[in-house]
Amino acid sequence: MKFNIDPFEKYLESARETELEILESNSPWIAALRTYHEFFAGRIFVEQTSMSPVQCLLALHSFMLYLCSIRIAISGHGAATFPLFRTALEASSYAFLIGERPQLQQIWMERNHTPEALRLCRNEFTSAVKDAAKIIQTKRWATERTADWVDQAYDAAIDFGAHPNPKAIWPYVQMDEDRSDGYISISLASIYGPTSHETSRTLLACLDYGLLIAMILTSCLEHPSDETLIELNELNDLKESLTEEFFPDAPARAT
Repeated sequence: MKFNIDPFEKYLESARETELEILESNSPWIAALRTYHEFFAGRIFVEQTSMSPVQCLLALHSFMLYLCSIRIAISGHGAATFPLFRTALEASSYAFLIGERPQLQQIWMERNHTPEALRLCRNEFTSAVKDAAKIIQTKRWATERTADWVDQAYDAAIDFGAHPNPKAIWPYVQMDEDRSDGYISISLASIYGPTSHETSRTLLACLDYGLLIAMILTSCLEHPSDETLIELNELNDLKESLTEEFFPDAPARAT
């Protein structure tokens, strides 16, 4: 097998070009993601007065990883966003579980102190997202599908890139058997253009996972305001509206 790798600068240039075109095109995806950002900044991190400092740090870590996933998505490198989606989900779930069981805070903080502490922390947090989903299911703003939605999204993040699984690689493979040199050309695409189906699909995923993280962090609040819950539902409506516009055959993913 022979490899043909583009120069380092070519990758950066392609990513930069896709990003600039998206940002300069008055994209509805960017407008929606800006609305999501305003919800985090203007609601969750304003109403977090009951959260401990460790919870706040985990919530902020989750949010910053989510912002990074958007940054990568608008570069056109969709497959690279899913590891960040997964880790952001985990961080928000850690914050939620520590609020539900305060003793977990010390276990998390002492994770690397001893081998025994490491094992204990792993045992407590290995299934953090699924454990959080079960508890969130009991909240008054949850629906009968909320826990399943969280679980499915977390598993999908692993399938589509958080682990090197087939779904993270095969969709981006292109083959050319009609070569004059007798070789079969196999390409693994990475950067897609600003108007490509793959880029739009990834930006929609940013809305999906952003809504998940927003819902988990809202659940961290002791008494989320009615306005916060209304705006959370409006984020879902915004996501569904764009889904219907750009992917009319996609199934609904409402919470």
